[in-house]
Amino acid sequence: MYYLHSESGVVAEQGNSFILNNVKYGAASATNDILKTLGFTELLPQGREPSPTFYNIQGVSADGQWIKTPWPLNTVQEKLIKDNKTKMLRLLAECDWYVIQAAEGGDAVPAEVATYRAAVRNTFTQRETGINAKTSVDELYNYVGARGTVQATQPAWPDKPESMFIVEQTDCSVDYDCFCS
Repeated sequence: MYYLHSESGVVAEQGNSFILNNVKYGAASATNDILKTLGFTELLPQGREPSPTFYNIQGVSADGQWIKTPWPLNTVQEKLIKDNKTKMLRLLAECDWYVIQAAEGGDAVPAEVATYRAAVRNTFTQRETGINAKTSVDELYNYVGARGTVQATQPAWPDKPESMFIVEQTDCSVDYDCFCS
């Protein structure tokens, strides 16, 4: 929660130290009650707080605007690509067993699973290309639709094929563990 001291223009944040009239107040002093006693009023920030993935957020100005500095573009791009690669690998891992089974001489990978796996890899490539094509952190912020502030324009991950959903077993008469409730 942010507070504004209207006489001095000082903005304080609850739980953080601040200086008022050349007196430094520690973080423990920055409580709602003490700030109000000192003449601070609540300051409502304009819009949602920007994502710390994209910006170094220093607080709020006296007019409620977020004070933020974009992180270096390549740093944000690397993080987003890494996050997308992690997502891709997690999605692929959910159906790796089909590939392992086929490689060990078992049933072939179902066509819909193979198509899904290719779509997951393709989506990652499209997202990576889109991320690398952006020339500013603000463009990246809008591309991914950070914190729901805008509609994402990056490609959506594909839906899993029905064959990948586990069917809950209700007959537990067998002697091994099953997915019974």
